[in-house]
Amino acid sequence: MASGQGYSKPSIFVSPGEVVTLGGSVNIYCKREDSPNADFYFYKEGNSVSQKGMKMWAGVAIFSITNTKLSDAGSYRCRYCFYPCTQWSEPSDNVNIFLKDPNLPKPSIQVNYRPHALGVNVIIECWGAERGLIFSLHKSKKQILLQIAEQVGGTAKFPFSTVTSKNAGNYTCQHYSSVNSFIWSEPSDPVELVARDLSLSKPSIKVNPSGQHALGTDAIIECQGPENGLIFSFHKSWIRTSQKTDPWRNTTQFHLSMVRLEDAGSYTCQYQRRKSPFVWSQPSDPVALTVRDPSLSKPSINVRPSGPLAPGSNVTIECQGPENGLNLSLFKSRDLIASQKADWSRNTTVFPLSMVTAEDAGKYSCQYHSGVYPFLWSEPSDPVQIAVRASRTRCRNRPHRSHLCCAEPTATENQAGSHSRDGTRVLRLCISGQRQSLEGPVGRTSQSCWMVDGETEADVKRTIISQAFHNTQVYPKPFISVDASGILTMGESTNIRCNSGNQPHTDFYLYKEGASLLQKVKNVQSSEVVFHFTHAQQADGGIYRCTYCFNSNSGKQCSNFSNNIYINITDPSLTIPTISVEPRRQLVLDSDITIECRGPENGLNFSLHKGSDLIASQMSEPGRNTTTFALSMKRLEDAGNYTCQYHHRENPFVWSGPSDPVELLVTGK
Repeated sequence: MASGQGYSKPSIFVSPGEVVTLGGSVNIYCKREDSPNADFYFYKEGNSVSQKGMKMWAGVAIFSITNTKLSDAGSYRCRYCFYPCTQWSEPSDNVNIFLKDPNLPKPSIQVNYRPHALGVNVIIECWGAERGLIFSLHKSKKQILLQIAEQVGGTAKFPFSTVTSKNAGNYTCQHYSSVNSFIWSEPSDPVELVARDLSLSKPSIKVNPSGQHALGTDAIIECQGPENGLIFSFHKSWIRTSQKTDPWRNTTQFHLSMVRLEDAGSYTCQYQRRKSPFVWSQPSDPVALTVRDPSLSKPSINVRPSGPLAPGSNVTIECQGPENGLNLSLFKSRDLIASQKADWSRNTTVFPLSMVTAEDAGKYSCQYHSGVYPFLWSEPSDPVQIAVRASRTRCRNRPHRSHLCCAEPTATENQAGSHSRDGTRVLRLCISGQRQSLEGPVGRTSQSCWMVDGETEADVKRTIISQAFHNTQVYPKPFISVDASGILTMGESTNIRCNSGNQPHTDFYLYKEGASLLQKVKNVQSSEVVFHFTHAQQADGGIYRCTYCFNSNSGKQCSNFSNNIYINITDPSLTIPTISVEPRRQLVLDSDITIECRGPENGLNFSLHKGSDLIASQMSEPGRNTTTFALSMKRLEDAGNYTCQYHHRENPFVWSGPSDPVELLVTGK
C-alpha cells in the first residue's frame, strides 16, 4: 500500500474471553495479514496514551494484561502504521474487557416454574443485594450473553416467549451498576431451564420386592422407558438422582441398601434422551415404598366369637391402635384384605366376615399408619387364628383351590400335611378323638381340621397345638436392643440385650441371619440377658434376633422371634471416600445442587449423611467409582455438614469411615 494513502482497519479479538476475574490475565490481538511489516498500537477508551503491541508473527500483534486490576476494565481498539508512522490505519472495532469482582455479592437466580412443557412461556428472574443494578443473562459454561435487563422492583426479568429444546439448558446471571458497566459480579449459581415434552410416553415404575419393607432390608426401584439407552431420573420429595442405562437396555434400577425410615415415601421417575439433556418425559405414575416402623406401638386384634367356627357363620374382627383416627388395615397372612379409617373419636375399627368357609381359615393380623405419615406402618399385631370346621361330607377334588377339606375320619391318630401357597407354609392339621359332653364321652369319633399359615411347619404345629387345642398362652416375642446404636469401629465392644418382659427362669437364644444358633444362655433368673461382643471384627456385622423358651407341663414352650437389629462395622483400613458439591457457593432456597461421592474402586454402595442422619443411599454403576445425589434446598434447615460412606456390595455391614464433611450454606431469597 503506497505511503500517504489511508490504511484499512485491522481486526481485533480477545482470548480467552472478554470476562476476566480480577487478578487474572487476558490477551488482546490485533491482526492485518496483508501488512506483515506493520507496527500495531493498542488504545483504551478514555485514555489517549497508546501502547505498542508485541509482534507474534507476520501481521499479528498481542497486547497482554496480567494481574488485572479494576482500572484495566473497559473498551479497547487498535490500529497500525509503518515506520516512521506518519500515517495510520483506521481504528479497529471495539472489544470489551469485563472484570469479575469477587468482592461484589453474586446475584440469585430462579425460574418461575419448572419443569415446563414445550411451547409454554417462562420467565427467569435475577436479583441482587442492591437496587438499581443491571443484569446480564448467560447460557451454558461458555457464558453466552443473551439478554440485559434492569432491576425493576427488586427483580430483573428475562422472558422467554416459548420453551424449546434449543433454549432449555443451564443459565446464570451477573450484575453491574450503571456507574461502571465493565465491573461485573461473579455469576450466580446455575439454574436449569428444563422442558417437558408431553409427546414422550410416560415410563413405568415398580418396587422390588413389592409390599412393606422391614428396616435394614434391601429394595430396588426399577424404571422402564419406551426405548434403549435413556437417562432416567428418580424423584422422592426433594431428593433427585439420575442414572444412565446401557445402550442396549430400556430399564435402570435405583438401589436402596438397608432401608431406613427416611426412605419411605412416594417415588416417580422420568427420562431424557442423551442428545436432549434438558428435555424430559412426563413423570411416571407414583409408586409407594412403605416401611414398618418398629418404634410404633403394635395394634391389637380380637375375633368375636372365638374358637372354631361352623361353615356359614359370621365373625367380627376388631383392630385397635394406640390413638384415635388411625388408618387400620386387616391382613390374612401377607395379603391385604381390607382397610378402614377409624373415626377421629375412636381408636378401633371393625371388619366383619360373613358366611365363612374353609377359605377364610388362617392367621389374621392388623397394622396401622397415620394420615400424616402414610408410608410408615406399624409392625403387625400378634396374629389371631380363625379356624373353620370342615364339612361333614367328603370334599370333591378341587385341585385349583388353595385350601384343603377334611372328611369324616376313620383313623384315630393325628394327621398332618403341608403344601406351599405364595411362598408361605400352609399346614393342614387334623386331630381325631372322642366327642365329649359334660357327662363324658358320647362314644362317637370326630375330627376337626384347621388351616394355619406359618414360617415353618414346626412353627405352625406348635402354634395350633398350643393355641387351638391345649388352649395355653401364646408367649409374646422378646424385645431386643443393641448398645451404641449398633455402629462399631473394629476392635470395639458392644452388648445385645434380649428381654422377655415378665418371663423369668427362661433359656435365651441369639441367632444371626445366615448362621445357626450363635449364643445360648440357660435358666436366666431375670427377664433379661446380655450377650457380649468384645473386640468386634468384620464378621460380627449382620442382622440379629433372639427368642426365649422354658419347660412347662405341656412341654417346651418358646416365644416368637424378636424384631431384627443390625450391627454395622466401621473398618478404618478402608480408604475414606471424598465428597464434593456443585455449585460450591452459598445457596438460596430452591437451589439445586449435586453432591458427588467418590470411592477407591468401582461398584460401591454409597450413603449420604447430614450430620448423623441418613439422607439417601444408592449403588454406583458397575463401571464407576462415583455416584451423585441431586438435592433441592427447600428449607433453611437443609444447610449443614454432609458426609458420605460406602460399603462393598458383598458385605453390606462393613463400612468405610465417613468422608471429610462439606458444609452447605442456605439463605432465604
